[in-house]
Amino acid sequence: PTVPAWWCGDPEGLAYVKSHLDSLIIKPISRVRGARAIPARLLDEQARSQLLARIDAEPWRWSAQQYLEPSTVPVVEARSIEPRPMVLRTFGAADGASYSFMPGGLARVASSPDQWNITNATGAFSKDVWVLEDSHREAPSAGISPRRPAHLPAEAADLGLPPSAAENLFWLGRYAERTEMTSRVLKVSEQLITDNLDRPGTPGHSAMRTMLEALSMVTGVQPGFVGQGAAERLDEPLPQIRRLLLDEITQGCVAYNVGRMAACAANVRELLSGDTFSIFNALNATLRQAREGEDLLAVQPVINEALRSLLAFAGVANESLVRDATWAFVEAGRRIERAELTVQLLRHTVSSVTGPVTEAVLSESVLSAGDSVITYHRRVAASFGAVIPAEATLDLLLLDASNPRSVRYQLDRLIHVLSVAPNPRIEQAAAALVASLASTNPRRLGGNERQRARLLLDELDAGLRDLSDQIQQAHFVTQLPAFSFAVPERSEDAYGH
Repeated sequence: PTVPAWWCGDPEGLAYVKSHLDSLIIKPISRVRGARAIPARLLDEQARSQLLARIDAEPWRWSAQQYLEPSTVPVVEARSIEPRPMVLRTFGAADGASYSFMPGGLARVASSPDQWNITNATGAFSKDVWVLEDSHREAPSAGISPRRPAHLPAEAADLGLPPSAAENLFWLGRYAERTEMTSRVLKVSEQLITDNLDRPGTPGHSAMRTMLEALSMVTGVQPGFVGQGAAERLDEPLPQIRRLLLDEITQGCVAYNVGRMAACAANVRELLSGDTFSIFNALNATLRQAREGEDLLAVQPVINEALRSLLAFAGVANESLVRDATWAFVEAGRRIERAELTVQLLRHTVSSVTGPVTEAVLSESVLSAGDSVITYHRRVAASFGAVIPAEATLDLLLLDASNPRSVRYQLDRLIHVLSVAPNPRIEQAAAALVASLASTNPRRLGGNERQRARLLLDELDAGLRDLSDQIQQAHFVTQLPAFSFAVPERSEDAYGH
């Protein structure tokens, strides 16, 4: 039997859902990006009222499913064994008037003892389950005729790496870089808040506001420091900073990205070093303890600890993966993501002219987020490179082929790593972006109007998105899009996945 479910677009279903809300899981009818199942029994009165209002406003968009209490299985931790929630997915095939079920299934085990939604998206890990016979018997036959194998991209077949594995590796790299960059921008933003929140009207306060607005644009988490209610959040920004760090449900937040990163890694567990999962466990523990902590605003130590784990993962990936297709797709994902996020950060900060002092503070903050501020200080002390802060920032983070954080460096590395899986069209697209950067004079980017900088950043943004799409089409299995009746709550995923 399937789990009982109700559609709120049906009057009888809506009435049942409203009268039995606490025993149900509320879900959108379509898996829109960022939409998540809602455990009604865990909501406070305010959240419960808001949910009912949303259902009443658009009942056709919502469904409900009976909550099932999961089983538990023992999981070995560092110094103990603890029970973890577990669900079992079984598989059956129609057999006349009944069904024949596979003797086993797929078990999903929660990543923490208190996790209620046990899915790959929330960091759960999967295990095959087999029911063994006491004595040998002939395996049952489902009577299904052989089918022609599905078409796979030629590049994936040639590499000996399943396209689904290549895609998980690529997005593992992307989510790892996304998590690191978001953490770095959060760290810089929190430092600006500490120094400038109580100093309205100063250049530092203006730089703080610009960086917070850029943070919302780069992460795509809205409402945030732009849009409705932004003024109130800019006056009291620390709760939003905490949300961007610890919210594991909202797409774009650090904790959400960590869950997606862990899910991608779990899907290719056999290809990765065992140290990878120790790092993820430590990172999840750090975020979980911060959510449960009493100090709601002390985020800097949590960010620092998260960055240490992310840097450890980067080190393991760099030092442990053989330079084959496995490494190539992880590395390609990192390079694409770092380039895209760097372009986005520059677009929303130094591509517009501000006062000279504000610009200096903002440029230094952007360079800190790009882990390039020490190089900037060394060059200034040696009278090397651009003098104008914004010009130096654009040069270091866009054009400098020797800076491992620059967009130019990411594209050079991308061309190199994808030589493992040659594709002339992808190589030409990346080479065109490199040529555009190589022909750019940094002094023309930092002029009074910054028009050249904005045009270049727009060109790079579009080119990088197209490059990512080409990699997707060439190397990964794609499915036909499903038609959805849902109205997306966000018009566009900030990162494209």
